[in-house]
This record gives sequence, structure tokens and C-alpha cells, in this order.
Amino acid sequence: MNPPRSGPDPIVRGRDAGRARREHDAAHAGRAEPPRDAPGRDGQPSHADVPRHRAPRGAIDAALREVVGMLDVGFALVRPDWTVVFANEAFGRLAGRPTEEILDQHLGGAGARLHQPLDGAAARETCADGRPRTVRIRCGAGGRDVVDVHYLRTSAGLLAVRLRPVPTAEVEAESEAMLRHELSRALADTADVHTHLQALCELAARACLAGSAAVATLGDTDATVLASVGGGLPGEGATRPLAAPLRQRVAEQRAVARVAAPPFAHRPPADAPESVDAAHAGETMLAPLVAYDEVVGVLVVRRDRDDPPFHAADERRLGLVAEHGAFALWKARLLAQAEAASEAKGAFLTTVSHELRTPLTALDGYGELLADGILGPLTPEQQETVQRMHAVTQSLAAMIDEMLTATSLEAGREVVRAGPVATAEVLQTAAAVIEPLARQKGLHVEVVIPPDAPVITTDAVKVRQILRNLAENAVKFTHAGGVTLSLEQREGELRFRVRDTGIGIPASGHGRIFRPFTQLDGTLTRRYGGTGIGLYIASRLARLLGGRIELESAPGKGSTFELVLQVRSDQR
Repeated sequence: MNPPRSGPDPIVRGRDAGRARREHDAAHAGRAEPPRDAPGRDGQPSHADVPRHRAPRGAIDAALREVVGMLDVGFALVRPDWTVVFANEAFGRLAGRPTEEILDQHLGGAGARLHQPLDGAAARETCADGRPRTVRIRCGAGGRDVVDVHYLRTSAGLLAVRLRPVPTAEVEAESEAMLRHELSRALADTADVHTHLQALCELAARACLAGSAAVATLGDTDATVLASVGGGLPGEGATRPLAAPLRQRVAEQRAVARVAAPPFAHRPPADAPESVDAAHAGETMLAPLVAYDEVVGVLVVRRDRDDPPFHAADERRLGLVAEHGAFALWKARLLAQAEAASEAKGAFLTTVSHELRTPLTALDGYGELLADGILGPLTPEQQETVQRMHAVTQSLAAMIDEMLTATSLEAGREVVRAGPVATAEVLQTAAAVIEPLARQKGLHVEVVIPPDAPVITTDAVKVRQILRNLAENAVKFTHAGGVTLSLEQREGELRFRVRDTGIGIPASGHGRIFRPFTQLDGTLTRRYGGTGIGLYIASRLARLLGGRIELESAPGKGSTFELVLQVRSDQR
């Protein structure tokens, strides 16, 4: 008789062995699972004990709708016919209409708060090509809030629209960065101060969402408007009293001021009718224009009566525009002073030149009487002295003519009187003018004229003056060798060339020598004489004729000046 077996029942043991095999196989297959009847760590049934089943599609859709409905981001689905089939509460809140009013309605009418319709170009392009797109839209009163609108076409052909509110700090940072870029571009795009101030007014009005803006200078009690946009403030050139408290805050405290009433008082009846309707005026904001620690003016923006009041962000943006406006106004002041000084200089030179011309003409006349022997015969020594007197008076007369021409050019009084000009003749005339002076210095003068030298239509007097200035300048700065005048026509241009063997000009001075009253070295003025405006006059006259002066020169290698004029096809 066999002894009784110890251990569990064979049936139980067989069940345990099968379970062990299953656990072993699962472990080696990389998917070990706990025993189905083993409790979890907390004594509760494990995940394996939960019955497995597939959730109904309707339940999943309901759960997704519930989750989307809880999002702070607006979300909507749109059919191809642009009707909204789903919208969560955030979408309705951001769009400005209750969700129940949006469903089954056209997408274009869904955004009461938005400043642009949602069915715009970006939405239609995404529907057409399936590419996701994002646009930024302002919303709310005054457009202060901003939302990003994302468009996505689903595989089912629906258009998914997501509205994401953009944080105020992000909007302000981007807005100020864009404003700085626009201000820098406005400053670089034009050198005209009035155009710049007008652009600053437009930028200030747009940045502060204001209906009008103006830049004005400050006097003792009044403000004079230099530029204005929008029509809600006094126009350009108007002078109006500025309220004393505003003046104190802007000029003395140098702070931005906000007032509910119009800042400028009307001054009847001498002034023109005021364009500002006080009954429709809203809040006004004034910022001081401070340059180099001096208040040079004020920048004003004004909203209409129905507009919301200004915000702290508006003050920051207005201050940013005011920084640029201050230097633009400072520049305007400097230009005005420079123009006034230039006008005074021109008037002085004109007056002095005319006053010198009269006695100089008389002196030259007396010299001619002596030279012709009308007042009696002269000894050879006296004759030589009279000739030198005549040369000096001619030189003085030429200097006076140069000053008169320069002032006339700066004042814009010089005009082109076109007519037929024989190019060979004007070149020979220039050579004849410099020949006596060149002979005195032992220089030779050569004229090279092609046989087919054309007749062109231009101002003969100005061409002669340009060539005379270039030729005289060549003789003045040449000690040995000579001066060659030539003519060449190529590629629709006629080139009058004056070449010398003089001292030459360094490359760094090629631009400076065409400035008025300028010579490269102060010692040259004392050594060679002259007013220093001959080349300036030549370059200005060349531009007046539609041409230019070109220079090729190097120290010790002489200089070549060319007057380049355009030649029409009928003049060749």
C-alpha cells in the first residue's frame, strides 16, 4: 500500500501548473500579466479583473464634446456650405455671440466682437488647398483684444476653426516692436522734415487708436501746429492758446497729460473758422517732445466722444512716438536756422558783389583809357603796369561773377535757356580764355576736336562757364607741362574733357572739392588764390543741364575733369 501523498489536491495542482505555464509563456512573450484572481496592491481587484469592452461611438463623441467644451480656447466645426455645426462656449465668448445663436448659422456672421469676418481669405484658401493657416484679428471695443484664428481642414472635409486669445503682454510687446520699426523706417525714408512730422502724426493716431493727431511747437502762451492729421485738431499753421495746467504738466513736469476737454482754445474772430467740433471731442492726450533736455514741442492725439478712454498702453506708445518726434522737430529747427543763415549769406554776397561791380567797372574803364593813349602816351613801363591792372580787374570781375552765380544757384533762380550749340566752338572759346594765363606760366594749351563734332541743343552760356571754370582750375594747379581740351562722343553721351599735368588730387578729396568755398588744404587758398567755388558752380550747372562732372586724378599724376552731357538721337 502506497503511503498517502502529501501536498495539494492533484486537481488543484494541475490548475496551478496550467496557470504557471501561462505566466511563463506570457513573461517570455514580453507581456506578463498578473494572475486573474490575484488582488492588487491595495487589496482591490486588479485592472485585469475589469471587464473589457469597446465604448460606444456615441459615448466617445459625447466625451470629446464635453472636453472641448471645457477648453478656454474657442473651437468650431464648419460645413463646406460655411454653416457652423459645432462650437464650444469659449468660441461663443470670444466671438461675441451665444453658442446657440452660432450653430447652423453662416460662419461670416459668427464674430460680433471680431473686427474681421471669420470666412475671410485665409479660411477659403485653407478649404481650397488644405494647408493650415493662422491670422491675427483684433476684437472688442477699441480693438484692444487680439485673437489668433487657426484654420484646419479635416479629413472629412470640415473646416476646424480655433480661436486663441493672445495675452495682453504679448500683444503690447509686438505692437511696440512694430511701432519702433515703422518709426525708424519713417525717419529713414524721407529727409523732408514736414513729411516726417506728417508721418509721425499718422503713426501716433494709428498706434493710439485715435481719430486725429498733431505736432506743435510751444511758445510762451500759444502752440503753433506744424503738422496735423484727422481734422479733429487745429490745422497746419494754426496758433492756439494752450491751457496753463496742460502747459505746466507738459513743459515743466515733462509728463503725458490726459484731458477730457479740447486742449486748444478757439480764438475768434481773427482766425479762420475752427475745424474742431468740441461737442464731438473725446479724450485728448498730450506728450512733450524733449530733445537734448529741451522741450521743443508737443504731440497731441484725440479720440472722438463715443470712443473709449485712453489706456496706459496708449501712453507708452505715444511716448515712443514722441521720442522720434522730438528729434524730428529739433532737426526742423536746425534746418530753419540753417536756411535763414544761408539766405542771409546769399543776400550779403549778392549785395557786396553788386556794390563791388560798380567801382570795378569804372576802374577797368579808366585802365582802358590809359591803355589806348586817350589820356596821353605811356612809357613802356606804364603800359606794362596798365596791363597788369587790367588783368587784376578781370580776375576780380570773374570772382564777383562766381559769387553771383553761386547765390543764384542756391536760390533756385538759375534756369536753362536751350538753343543750338556748336561743341567745337565752345571748346575753342574755353581754350582761348586760358591761353594768356597758361603762356605766363610757361604751359602749353592743346585743343583736340574731332572732325564730326556735333551741334547739340543746350544752354551755350552755361556750357562755356563750366568749361572755363574747369580750364582755369587746371591752369591754376599746373606748374609744368600743359592743359589739353578734347571732345569725344560715345554711347549717347558727349564728353568735354579737360586734362592737366598738375599736382593731382587724392581719392579722399574727390568729393570734397565740389563743395562750395572748399579747397583740400588751407595753404592752397593762400598759394593759389580763388574763392573755392569754381568746381561747385561747374557741378551744379552740369546737373542743371541734365549732365554731370566726372573726375579721374591722383597726386602727382595730374587730373582729368569731364563734362558729360546726354545727346538725343536727333542731335547725333
